[in-house]
Amino acid sequence: MDTNNNEVVIAAEEAAIQPASDHEVVDMLTEIRDMTKRELIWQRISSSAVLILVITLIIVGVNVIPKVVVAVQNVSQVAEVAIDSLHEIDIMVSDVTNTSQNVNKVIEDNAVPLADAVDNMSNVDYEGLNKAIADLQDTVGPMANFFNRFR
Repeated sequence: MDTNNNEVVIAAEEAAIQPASDHEVVDMLTEIRDMTKRELIWQRISSSAVLILVITLIIVGVNVIPKVVVAVQNVSQVAEVAIDSLHEIDIMVSDVTNTSQNVNKVIEDNAVPLADAVDNMSNVDYEGLNKAIADLQDTVGPMANFFNRFR
């Protein structure tokens, strides 16, 4: 112990040894009562503050917890929809990939016949064809006029 504590202990022992007068006892009891009253006031204030805090937490909990639960459910539903959408997008991408591969296969399978058809079309004598069509019209035109008279 340090010297201050020793002095306090010595003073307390001397006070305990000396007989106290009634007036001193009354003063000490009054002081103890006043200190107890102050402690009681502070305890009531702190108890009231704790009670107000607990009531506030209960009210907030009653109002906020259902809203939080609803919000979490909504987020969960949105997440499920998003996952389903991503799954559908994956399926669509797979289908588009398969379709493009099939189109490539069709083009590869028909590349030679298409090239031959284009070559044949480029080899057509359009002037001769036009002349043949004109000759056919000259031949069939009078016959059509003849048969239209019998109607």
